[in-house]
Amino acid sequence: MPEKVKLTFDASYGSDAPPMVAVLNPEILPFALLSQITRFGLAGAADRKTPFTGRLKGDRRAFTQMIESYGLEVEIVRNPQGESAQGFEA
Repeated sequence: MPEKVKLTFDASYGSDAPPMVAVLNPEILPFALLSQITRFGLAGAADRKTPFTGRLKGDRRAFTQMIESYGLEVEIVRNPQGESAQGFEA
């Protein structure tokens, strides 16, 4: 069974800004996927011990399909601490 990449998407209510996205478990990401994730506007530490966050460049469907193309499943979750994805920014 493939591992699940846990994502949060925080909508930008009342504005045209793209949503904030956080990859909550970046440690499961293959190294080759990291460059693809940065192309979608997310950034994180190279050691993959902290969440990757950023404003999404592109659409959610393309982003999740890209992750799935690496053999991973995607799970959209609410932030377990009840914070927004912006709370994860470095």
